[in-house]
Amino acid sequence: MAAHSDLPTIAEKSRAARVRYRPPQFPDIALDCPFVPEAFTQLYHTPLYAELNDAQQLRYNQLYGLRSNELFMLFEEGFTRRVIWRLKYLCAGVDPLLGECLSLMLEEEANHHRMFLDFNRRVLPDAYHDGRGHFARPNWVESGLLRLLTSRPVRWPFMLWLILLLEEFSTAFSRLLMAREQTDNLSPDFVRLHRLHMLDEARHVALDVALLERFLPPLSIRHQALNGRVFRGLLREMLAPKRSGIRVLRALAAEYPELSILRPQMESAVRALPQDPGLYSMVADADTLPFTHELLKRYPNFAFCDSS
Repeated sequence: MAAHSDLPTIAEKSRAARVRYRPPQFPDIALDCPFVPEAFTQLYHTPLYAELNDAQQLRYNQLYGLRSNELFMLFEEGFTRRVIWRLKYLCAGVDPLLGECLSLMLEEEANHHRMFLDFNRRVLPDAYHDGRGHFARPNWVESGLLRLLTSRPVRWPFMLWLILLLEEFSTAFSRLLMAREQTDNLSPDFVRLHRLHMLDEARHVALDVALLERFLPPLSIRHQALNGRVFRGLLREMLAPKRSGIRVLRALAAEYPELSILRPQMESAVRALPQDPGLYSMVADADTLPFTHELLKRYPNFAFCDSS
């Protein structure tokens, strides 16, 4: 687990990464390979997937990969940035080193957002002309709730749980792509994108753990239990097939009009899934997310599954 003694190492590595950083270039993204393993997509886990021909399955996979990038973009630019920005100022006065680490983390998250956006634009330029999400777009209620909760991260440290879980997931997702690149014939460009993303995320996971260990213990058991209930509720929403997965199907049908008749059935099949299969299988695995599950053993109020 992360400890305060890790901070000098994290700060040193982040400073060095800042000096070395150059925006990555993706000039010619090959579109003859899938972006993600088939089992990571939602439609693959329904009978309707077999109704698609090879070209349609490939394009669905690529659109789903862009949707996955968007989820990282949305999380890093919105949720993480708001929470870490506020905590940075709280920590700076009492722990300047931690404050510096969080400032560097914010810079790195902004770099990640630009990197994902550039990649997606090169695949679907018209869809990302305004710099916003195409598949993953929060509605006004979700945006308002985000602003409200992130204004008081010390009172609601469940948000740090979400940040830890999703950043550790992103690291595991990158490793999965790297391990499966050859066997699944994945796009080298997409794998490279996530390999670059992973370079910073290990440090971020350590910082997330340090923040949880700083802000969670002072809370009363009752307040921890309340945070745990909110955390589990939001996580259930995240793990269920959402609007972004349905928008991928609609984008696919727009490119292949012959799928318009099948589209309602595909949407119904995806909505019927109890959770996002690829996401849930990784999040629920203690070996895949060891830091998250180790902390869950210490703070069982936040447990969302059997983490033994």
